[in-house]
Amino acid sequence: MNERMHVWLTVVGLALAALLILAGSAVADNPSGPLAAAALKGASSWSSGWVDIATDTAQVFTHDLGGDPDDYAVELWFRDTATGGKGINSWGVGGFESEGNFRGAHWQNLTDTTIEVVRRENDVFADQVRVRVWITDPPVWDSEWVDIAPGTFQTLTHNLGGNVDDYVIGLGFKDTTVGGIGINTRCYGGLDAAGQQCGAAWRGLTNTTIDVLRYSSDGWADQVRVRIFVPDPPDWDSDWVDINRSDTMALPHNLGGNPNLYLVRGWQKDTAEDGFGINHLFTGGRETTGSFFGTSWESLTDTTINVFRRPNDYAADQVRFRIWVRDFKVYLSLVLEAHSEASFSYEASDCLASSEDDEEDQVEIWVEGHDIVMEHRGAIYNCCATMVVDLVDQRPLLQLIERETYSQGGPCDCLCPYDLNARIADLPPGAYHVEVWDESKTHLFGSAWVTVE
Repeated sequence: MNERMHVWLTVVGLALAALLILAGSAVADNPSGPLAAAALKGASSWSSGWVDIATDTAQVFTHDLGGDPDDYAVELWFRDTATGGKGINSWGVGGFESEGNFRGAHWQNLTDTTIEVVRRENDVFADQVRVRVWITDPPVWDSEWVDIAPGTFQTLTHNLGGNVDDYVIGLGFKDTTVGGIGINTRCYGGLDAAGQQCGAAWRGLTNTTIDVLRYSSDGWADQVRVRIFVPDPPDWDSDWVDINRSDTMALPHNLGGNPNLYLVRGWQKDTAEDGFGINHLFTGGRETTGSFFGTSWESLTDTTINVFRRPNDYAADQVRFRIWVRDFKVYLSLVLEAHSEASFSYEASDCLASSEDDEEDQVEIWVEGHDIVMEHRGAIYNCCATMVVDLVDQRPLLQLIERETYSQGGPCDCLCPYDLNARIADLPPGAYHVEVWDESKTHLFGSAWVTVE
């Protein structure tokens, strides 16, 4: 039986549509409907996709991975949607306070079915969040859950040897209070609010030990757990790079493709002889009595990632960033089943002088047999364009990218509607998430979950 799903995007008149396209306004790429329905799920991985989140909000996501949450890895990214903003970033990860303003976001209450994301009340960097949860391969070393008192640090001995630059570190917290926030990363790296210091961080990594510090006023890291992994080499490695205080450094990686498929890991190094060594102190930023510490990454694209060091920082004389792409076969990957290449075709009308639906830009997505079909009627583009639709196959995610091409000359000084159709044929049975985007991926026209039976 064919399943047909309608996704409607209404634009009040062609003038408003023109303004949206010409201004390049960022539109959330979260699918409509419940958060659970917006997610992408494989056999051992789950992604929420980019989801709008209001300030001062705790949002629960359903992943339903099952099993033991102690086997999970979690990655939380932010997106600043403001024009000229920080784009995909990690500003205030865990939380950041300055002059009574609380920014950033963190995750908490991780279970075998759900995870909760909290955006702080004054945040300006996480208009959208994306949380990914996946089941890792076993680590090469696991501290298990260890009790730690506030205002203390523990030296944990792993004795792995080898080169620490090959390690990947995972640190989690557990609030053991009944009715508390469970497994979490609240105040990760450390947060100081009016002299009350919360959170935990790791430092002093060597090939035999790692130190974990719990801050003096913390109430959410009664236990900590460190896991060390030694994955395959990354697709890109900045190596250790000097960075000055107050500097924003652009690191070119030139990996191409879709940055949403990247996995980013950043470290800091205090190069002082008796310093903190390789560490994650003040990750996402920390302010104490008017002084600012730590680093953040921002503006992740398919060619670069920017790193900012705060003006009073003393723990990040050097930084190192590594990026893996999702399809590599190590613990960091979000596992997708191997699949054959889909058969894809599209049709695009010429510029339409008029349309029955001039006032309504409509996207429909449905299933015909083993094919997924998309129609985008009244899509507003430049009058002189020849329209093309591309398929990005990242099953269960299927992205249809609409773009303008020009056989001669360039854009004209006008806009008009086009009708675009695409067919992804001969798909195996399963659930698929289809998204329809403009070329810059700033405007999501429509999205839907559909099932091929």
